[in-house]
Amino acid sequence: ILEWNQGAERLTGFKRSSVLHKDWVPELIGLHDQNGPISRESCPVLQVLSQPDMSTHRWEIRHAMGHVVKVKSQIMPIFDDLNRLRGGAVLLDDASEQATLEQQMLEL
Repeated sequence: ILEWNQGAERLTGFKRSSVLHKDWVPELIGLHDQNGPISRESCPVLQVLSQPDMSTHRWEIRHAMGHVVKVKSQIMPIFDDLNRLRGGAVLLDDASEQATLEQQMLEL
């Protein structure tokens, strides 16, 4: 992890200093989908390094304080000037309100 901004700190509860220069693993932020914990083998963030395609996902993450946060993610490959894959970027948006509204609509 080369960058961890203030938005990521607020959303996850993890300070920049605690994640910077660590290898990405889904367990870092307790990444879950509708089927449960996301494994390293099926992690879309890690898959972008072998299949460089942009993707969008809905996940749950485990905040550092223990509560669950529903997020929408966009994962994008990062290329250098010679079009070589150099890594990936993950954009996370809080989707808690949207998920709550969707659940309320289903219950109606």
